[in-house]
Parts: sequence; C-alpha cells; structure tokens
Amino acid sequence: MFNFQRSARSKGDTNQNSFTRVLSKALHLVFVAALVAGLALSVAPVPVAHAATITVTTTADELNSDGDCSLREAIQAANTDSAVDACPPGSGADTVDVPTGTYTLAIAGAGEDANATGDLDILGDLTISGAGASTTVIDGANLDRVLDVRRVQAQVSGVTIRNGGGGGVQNHGTLTITNSAIADNTGSGLSNAFDAFLTLTGVTVTGNTALNGAGILNHGTMTVSNSTISGNTAIQGSGGQGIGGGIFNKPGGTVHIEGSTISGNSAAVVSGGIDNSGTLTLIDSNVSGNSNGGIMNWSGGSLFVEGSAFLGNTAENGAGIFNQGGTLEVTGSSFRNNTATGGGGGIAHAFGTATLQNSIFARNSAPGGGGILYAGGDLTLTGVTVSDNQAGVGGGITTLDGSAANGLAGTLTITNSTITRNTAGFGGGGIANGENMTLILHGTEVSNNTTGGDGGGIFNDGTVTLDGSTVRRNTASRGGGIFNKDSLTLIDSAVTRNTATSGLGSGGGIFNDGGTVSITNSTVRRNNPDDCVSC
Repeated sequence: MFNFQRSARSKGDTNQNSFTRVLSKALHLVFVAALVAGLALSVAPVPVAHAATITVTTTADELNSDGDCSLREAIQAANTDSAVDACPPGSGADTVDVPTGTYTLAIAGAGEDANATGDLDILGDLTISGAGASTTVIDGANLDRVLDVRRVQAQVSGVTIRNGGGGGVQNHGTLTITNSAIADNTGSGLSNAFDAFLTLTGVTVTGNTALNGAGILNHGTMTVSNSTISGNTAIQGSGGQGIGGGIFNKPGGTVHIEGSTISGNSAAVVSGGIDNSGTLTLIDSNVSGNSNGGIMNWSGGSLFVEGSAFLGNTAENGAGIFNQGGTLEVTGSSFRNNTATGGGGGIAHAFGTATLQNSIFARNSAPGGGGILYAGGDLTLTGVTVSDNQAGVGGGITTLDGSAANGLAGTLTITNSTITRNTAGFGGGGIANGENMTLILHGTEVSNNTTGGDGGGIFNDGTVTLDGSTVRRNTASRGGGIFNKDSLTLIDSAVTRNTATSGLGSGGGIFNDGGTVSITNSTVRRNNPDDCVSC
C-alpha cells in the first residue's frame, strides 16, 4: 500500500512537472519576444542636438552675405540657430572660435539688443574662445559697449575687450571670463546686473574710466580669483560720483575676491580701490597703491578680510580701510606704508563694528592715529601688532574725542597685542585716548614708543583700564609711560623703565593731570626721573 501510494504520487509529480516545464518555456518565449521588441524600440534613433563650433574667418565687423564669417555673424548664427552668411547654424550651447587678430566694431548704433548694431549681443548660451588675450582683441571703437550678455550662460576666454564707448562688458546672465583682459573702456569695464552671476579667473581689468565702478560695477554675485584690477579711474562729472575706482559693490551685491591684486586705482572722491555697500570677502589678496583709499566699507556693508596685504595706499582717512558704519572683520593680514592726510594710516573705524585679529600695522602714517583711528562704535583688537607708525597725535592708535554733540562714543578693547616703536609729534606715542572714550587693555604690551609731547606710551583724556598689561620703555616730555587727564585704572599690570624728559616731577612712569588713578596689584617702578606724579 505504501509503495503504491508513493508510486502514484511519483507519477502525478511527473505529469505536473512536465506541465510546469512546458508552461515555463512558453512564458520564457513570450518574455524574450517582449524584451527583443523593447530593445528594438529603445535603440531606435533619436535626434540629438549637438552644439556647433563656428569659426570666425574675417576681422571685419559685418552682418551681410559676402561669403565669410565675421564675429558678429558668428554670434548671430549662434543666437538664431541658423546659418548667417558663411557661418554655419548654431545648435544649442555653441562655441565661437575667434583666431588671432583685432576685431573692431564698425556698425554704429546703440540701444538695441538684437546684435544688429553697436555692441555684440549674446542671446543664447555661448562660448567665445580666443587665441589669447595678447593676440585676440575685440575693440569697441568707442561706438557702444563691446559685449552684452543677456539672461543666458556665456563663457569668454583668451581675448582682450577694449575701447568700449559704454563700458566693456554688461552681464545680465551667468558669465565666466578666463585668461582675458578688460581694458581702456569708457564706462565700467565690467557691469554685473542684479541677479546676475560673474566669475573672473586670470583676468586683468585695467585702464577703464567711469563715474563709479570704473573697473567693475557689481549689483549681483561676483567671484574674482587670480586676477588683477589695476589702473582704473572713477572720475567726477557734472552729476558728481567719482567713487570706486577699482570696484563699486552696490547694496545687495556680493563679491568674493581670492588670490588677486587691487592696485593703482584712483577715485576723484573716495574708494580708489573698492567701494563696498554690500557683502565683500577678500582672501589672500593684495590691495596696494590705490589713491583715495584701499577699501571703503559703508553702513550696511559687510567686509571680511583674511590673509591679505594693504600696502602704500593713500586717503584722507583710513588709507588701507575706512569702515564707515559697516561690519568689518580682519584676520591674519598686514597694513604697511599706508598714508592718510587726516586719520588712520592703516585703518579708520567710525561707528559700526570692527574686529581685527592676528594682524600687523606697521610704518603707516597720519596726523592722527598713524596705524589706527577709532571714532566710535565697537572696535576690538586681538593678537595685533601695531609698530613703527607715525602721527602727530597717537603714533600707533588714536581715539577721537567723543561727546553728545558729535555722537562719538564707544569702547576700544585691545587684547594680547603689542603697541611698540610708534612715534607722535605732540602726544600719545603709542596710544592717544580721546575725551569721553573708553580704552581697555588686556594682556597687552605698550613699549618703546616716543613723543615730543605728553604720554610716551599712553595719553588719556577719557577712561583707560589696564588689566594684566605692561607699559615699559616709553619716552615723553611728561608722563613717559602714561599721561592721565581723566580716569586711569591699573589691575595686575606694570609701568616700568619709562622716561620723562622734562626733569623731576614730570612723571617718568605716570603723570596725573587732575584725573583719578586706581592701582590694584600692580607695579609702578624703575621709571625716570620719578614713578608717579600726583597719583
């Protein structure tokens, strides 16, 4: 019985397995047929648009049918995706190849955006590729601006764009310029519109002239790397201006500059190098030899500087940087040999907020504040060296007199810094602290400063607190270390080895001229001819 049942099940299993194999094979055939049909459909040819390369064959500026391909015609072919004269039709994001030569615009007319007259209008995604900035030149002949990029993506490389009559390049889209020069244009060399994006790499912007933003006028987003912006001039016309010789960054604009040089620019009114009312970042760059200031940072502006050098700039106030009510942060940078005719050879800070860290201010000069001028707001120095600067008052640092009338008030805080070897003709060899202003020093050394007037290290007409700080080896007529007219507090500090040159009673260490002096856990000794007069 058992064997029969097993045998019956085996026979049933055999029949069922045979059916299953047949069904499986049939399904397999159906699947394969469907797959083959699908593959056949998938490999059916689909038209693909390939970008065209259009080579310019004549340096003449023309839009006609004479059997060649001009630069204007090549751009028109790319704009319209149709053949123009001997230029093949464009197709998508095209490339216009511009060989060695000078391409001078000659079709007069301005104010239209169809590429028919005046400037070259880019109306579709396009790359313009020259043979090199020294050999491929697009010359505007002062008819109109040279290049107008509408709301498209464009790239320009290996060309010089010069002699635009309404500026060099105007961008409304996304534009990248590499290894090129923007030179000698009347009107901004580059103008970047609101909501536009401009990237410059290896670009020289030079010799341009405009009322403002002679080199670059920015209202959008701009990135500049390994480039030079030099020798541009912001002039003053009948309507005024004369601002931002190198760059004018409008409110709402964003500029990032890295590994670049801003040099030898000038402005008739202010901001020879850069005028900023937007957001500006400057990294590993050089700002040098600009007239009417390296950088002006206005109220509402934000300026961040890292690893950069400010050298040989001139201005009335703040030859390196003038922070006029904006937000300023400087770290790991140097300010050397800058000259102001008013105040703040290196930096002038008036209102706003500023933080200076791990930076050097050396050999700068001004009538007030050879290195730094402070005129209200909040200013903090940490890990800063202020040395070898010269001024009439405040060889290293000056804080202006504050009052309710002029609205100047605030606190200057200096931490872990060195103020040394500065000189002043009339007072405050190291620091001059003005009336109603507050100066706080933490862990800071004020040493080897000199003045022919009072206060070799510090002249104080406001409120000064020294906490864990040292004033030593300074020289003055009176108050070799400190001359105090208002409020002076020493906590865990030392005033030592300072010299007053006006004889006994002149306060080698401290001369107190009617103010108050509080000394806690501090040392005032070994000063010449005396330690503390009227303390």
